[in-house]
Amino acid sequence: MLCLIIKGKILSYSENRFKSIQKENELSRSLYMVHDVNIYPERNKLIGSISIGLTISLVGFSLFFISPYHIKWVRIFKLNSRLLKVES
Repeated sequence: MLCLIIKGKILSYSENRFKSIQKENELSRSLYMVHDVNIYPERNKLIGSISIGLTISLVGFSLFFISPYHIKWVRIFKLNSRLLKVES
């Protein structure tokens, strides 16, 4: 008899726990659905344009540092620094 009462308590606890987990899942799904809706399209466009601009500038700077113009400017700078050392 005591064993049946304990089993009933465990089963009711597990059912309640399952229902609470199911409610939490439904709540989290509804929250994610709210985030999926585009609430601030202007802000998203601004963030997208800023990220595209930063990507383009990063690619531009990396191409500049790879290019022969950068190597030329580095050589001129080294030459000028050597001339300054010789003069002083």
